[in-house]
Amino acid sequence: MVKTEIWNSEYSIGVEKIDDQHKMLFMKLDDLLNAMRMRNNNVEIIRSLDNFERFVNRCFDDEEQIQRDIKYYGYRLQRQKHDEFRYKLQELRVQLENKIVDSRLIIKTENELTTWWIEHITNLDNELGKHLVTISTI
Repeated sequence: MVKTEIWNSEYSIGVEKIDDQHKMLFMKLDDLLNAMRMRNNNVEIIRSLDNFERFVNRCFDDEEQIQRDIKYYGYRLQRQKHDEFRYKLQELRVQLENKIVDSRLIIKTENELTTWWIEHITNLDNELGKHLVTISTI
């Protein structure tokens, strides 16, 4: 099995709970991509997507609740970006349900989802982490 982008210390935002969730997100993304690479049947691929999507939604919900609790100035942008990612997952679901998984779809999915996570974590979540550390609420 090929390994997708793995967690490294550059992605740490300094908040253990959120960092742990991000590590798990990379693992669940890797599971999804491996199911696609192995050309598992669509039922297994959709099951991997369901698992990834459930965890993503849990992480987003947790982060957004923290942001609402502290009245975080970046909440609206974070929520918007989270919603955009949720939409990406809906689009992927439609593609997986209506199309045979081919190399182009695998490469496109890996590039888009991995890039989104890295950019989101190293930018918006990093800013959130600095704010949380400054106010010491977590």
